Amino acid sequence: MDAFSFRVTALLESVLFLNGLKVESSRGLAVNVFMRESWMSSMCRSLIVLVLGVLLQGTGAGCARNTSKYPELRARDGSVAVDLSGIGAESGSFHTYRADSGKKVNFFVYRESSGAPHAVLDACRTCYRWKKGYILDGKEVVCLKCDIRFKLDSLAQGTGSCVPIALTTEERGLTLIIPVAELEAGARFF
Repeated sequence: MDAFSFRVTALLESVLFLNGLKVESSRGLAVNVFMRESWMSSMCRSLIVLVLGVLLQGTGAGCARNTSKYPELRARDGSVAVDLSGIGAESGSFHTYRADSGKKVNFFVYRESSGAPHAVLDACRTCYRWKKGYILDGKEVVCLKCDIRFKLDSLAQGTGSCVPIALTTEERGLTLIIPVAELEAGARFF
């Protein structure tokens, strides 16, 4: 029996048991039950729970899926291109690059108040071990490990030992180019 069939059967058996119905066969696709007086309403509720469980399993609800937290960008010609047109002054956006090792490398692209674009890893050399990263809160970035706040204009300098790891970039029109080698080297922080 494959994993999906096993889960569906286990869910069905659990629902039947919780509704007071006796299950005669264990982990089989044919489940025989002894009916009781209110079996029809119990079975209707059980069927709804079963259908919802199967539908939610496909969406990833209730369990971790191998999906990215941020939009995933792919490399082309040895670099990753980030569209800057949606990133205004003193704002930014998070992205993910999947390294050759399979690790997801999260990074943050932002513009200072002057409009100059930059990119940093969603990690710092001190806090990366906790794998928490940063969040954007208005015009500030907040370290989720040490709760230090950075203004976007001073993000490159950091505060104390919490300094986001800068990436080498090149601006080409409304595109920020990040060499794949930079992201591959940053994979060790994730």
